[in-house]
Amino acid sequence: MATPALRKVTAALDGGSITSNAGALLLRKIDRALGFFDRVVGCLTDHRDARLTEHSVRTLVAQRIAGIALLPASADRFLDRSLATFCRSRWSR
Repeated sequence: MATPALRKVTAALDGGSITSNAGALLLRKIDRALGFFDRVVGCLTDHRDARLTEHSVRTLVAQRIAGIALLPASADRFLDRSLATFCRSRWSR
């Protein structure tokens, strides 16, 4: 059996800008490709008084689905870059 050529291996553990929540990116991609949140909203009827409504049904649905799909409730998750990107792109319309 031949001996493999020796190569220098370097590891850095500082992490840089990494995410532990890439599921947010996947969820955003699914929504963009399929209109996922809009499809869910299309199944609902909003009986709220529009004069007293601050958030759209779409916003509430998107927040709920993201909350269920991503992580248990934790303030720390909002520090995650991918989730922040997801939130800015979906809910700041």
